Amino acid sequence: SYLNSITTAATSTVICLLIGYPMAYGIARSPAAWRNLLLLLVILPIVLLGATVLTALAAFARSYREAQGYLPLLMFLPMIPSLVLMVAPVRTQLWMLAVPFLGQNQMIVRVLRAERISALDWGVSLGASFAMVAVVWWIAARLYHREQLATSS
Repeated sequence: SYLNSITTAATSTVICLLIGYPMAYGIARSPAAWRNLLLLLVILPIVLLGATVLTALAAFARSYREAQGYLPLLMFLPMIPSLVLMVAPVRTQLWMLAVPFLGQNQMIVRVLRAERISALDWGVSLGASFAMVAVVWWIAARLYHREQLATSS
């Protein structure tokens, strides 16, 4: 069962990477009319990360009320890079793309400005996001295998 979960996750990750890299190249070379649709696709790793974090939260929390207590913090986390960059804009550096929410923010800005985005930038941004998803997924899987979760009411 555990090996089956790891196989499924690895297969999903490979499929996402095979789809993601060509898509990133297409966004960088696309006409302005297509950018909004393609921009939506840039956001998908963060959506996946959010879903994985919520799954881990559901397994971690002891009650529905406790889980609700964590939600305001989880909603605020993706906003932090945007808020900071509104006050103090900076030029994108490679390390920024490795920070999941900050990297997506920088990539969105670059797509909207029609700036050229290198394959390395796309790789770092998507790779860091998918790596974070894998780590959080692993934590969620470990939490779901706890005995207390199976016996709680």
